[in-house]
Amino acid sequence: MPTDTTSALQRSHGQLRGKLRRAGDHLVLDCRLSPHAIEVVPSAEIAEDMEAAVGSKVTLVGMKFHRPDRHFPERIEATAIELIPVRSDAPNLRELRGTWPNATGKLTAEEFVRRLRDE
Repeated sequence: MPTDTTSALQRSHGQLRGKLRRAGDHLVLDCRLSPHAIEVVPSAEIAEDMEAAVGSKVTLVGMKFHRPDRHFPERIEATAIELIPVRSDAPNLRELRGTWPNATGKLTAEEFVRRLRDE
């Protein structure tokens, strides 16, 4: 979706993280690095994945466009998307218990940690 102002913008390949949302008929990324929402233009290959990810935290990879006098992008033409897991989806310590039996060998947990720390 290049515009007539694209030539005035600087380009760089990279990634951005933030929450993907819909603003009217556009997709935007709310990113902590930017004081405003960043326009998202998905490639045809990831358009369906992008729609499914609306409302989620994501990492987008692609070509970023920004004005020369600004340090944050105005738009990203995304070629890849990765969902960032929600913390509540991550296992807690109780759920991890027993998932790696004999991780310490014959050492007690205290001895194992001391060896890791070289104490």
